[in-house]
Amino acid sequence: MARLAAKLAGVYPSDPILCAESDAVFELAQEMCTINPLINCYTGGDFKRIHNAYFRQLPSQLQQLERMLRRASTTIDGNASFFGGDAPTHADFNVFHHLDNASTAEPDCIESNELLEWMGRMRGLPAIKAYLDERPQLVGIGFDPGLLDRNGRFVSQRDPEGCAWIVDGAFEFTAPPTSEREPPSSGEDASTDGTQKLEALGPISLGEDGSLNRIANWQEMTAAEQETAARLISARNAKRKQALLARDKE
Repeated sequence: MARLAAKLAGVYPSDPILCAESDAVFELAQEMCTINPLINCYTGGDFKRIHNAYFRQLPSQLQQLERMLRRASTTIDGNASFFGGDAPTHADFNVFHHLDNASTAEPDCIESNELLEWMGRMRGLPAIKAYLDERPQLVGIGFDPGLLDRNGRFVSQRDPEGCAWIVDGAFEFTAPPTSEREPPSSGEDASTDGTQKLEALGPISLGEDGSLNRIANWQEMTAAEQETAARLISARNAKRKQALLARDKE
């Protein structure tokens, strides 16, 4: 799905060699994805254990990224500004997302001047700059994570108002503009509560690496199948959580 989105956005390389190089960087960034639930979901003891494990292994991943950025400069044109050369590819955006989140949790976690300069170039891209200027501030990391908009409105995953949209840097709880969403299907109530819509997506599955995912074919299951799947996922999540905690103690 990420690669399809990259192709549609025009940031997926067409040259086979450059494509392979970018895919390698992209996949390395995928190994850093635990930062997402770490800063957005985990609290208390779970947060501390996973935080310690994540930032213990991050320096070696940063060193590898630095080598890959240097390699891009030597194999592409001798003066590459991004992992993909003169212009960013899907790899650059994936790495930036994870490193930006890591820097949110630990502002001084990146020491490499090359990576810091690359981060600066990424932040300077017009679309990225516009997004960063508008996005809410993540607050309460580790104890009560949530988002704070420019008007001081705090929203967390337990917010009773359900789904929110970002309009000029502020949360908006009404329906999004028609151009930004699919029209309601037959029989669908456009005023359906956001919480109900999220529940309709099915349970969240905890991956072995701590990543969070939903069941792709949830909507295709019968009610009985959904009940069985939800029960199995809940049990598996509990086991994987214990395994992650045990691994972090090692």
